[in-house]
Amino acid sequence: MRVLLGTTNPSKVKRFSDLLKGYDIEFITLRDIEVIEEPKEMGNTPEENAIMKAEFYGQYFDVVICNDSFHHYPSPEKVLDEAYRVLKNSGLIIIGDCWQPPLARQIMNIYMKYSKEGDVKIYSKKEMISLLSRRFHNVTWEHIGTTSCISYAIKQV
Repeated sequence: MRVLLGTTNPSKVKRFSDLLKGYDIEFITLRDIEVIEEPKEMGNTPEENAIMKAEFYGQYFDVVICNDSFHHYPSPEKVLDEAYRVLKNSGLIIIGDCWQPPLARQIMNIYMKYSKEGDVKIYSKKEMISLLSRRFHNVTWEHIGTTSCISYAIKQV
């Protein structure tokens, strides 16, 4: 299976390779496919830029990986809708993001409203499962390490 990983960062490619070790996956980065023309990031937010790129690459993929960016999206449903659009039937979405226990998450989410860093919200397990369950099936959420989580789900038409 070939997977377009929307990064050129070698450490992120290694992280996903390690995470999915044992699966027959070939990660393709934008650099690997010699993307010469790419949409300029003209959006006002990381979410808008992600949607523009999904529209630009409007073909069908086996896997969409969203790593360490989901907490930047003010309308995560839009991003998930675009991921759904570009995935093949039975395609996999994987979201790796930050995680905090309930009290810390509540405090950080209040602070984020005033932050200039682009952070919007850290999601709970229940919220991530709910968001993904709108369009996807077989939703799984796992706590990884101290402050990370990974969610994945399957597109079924």
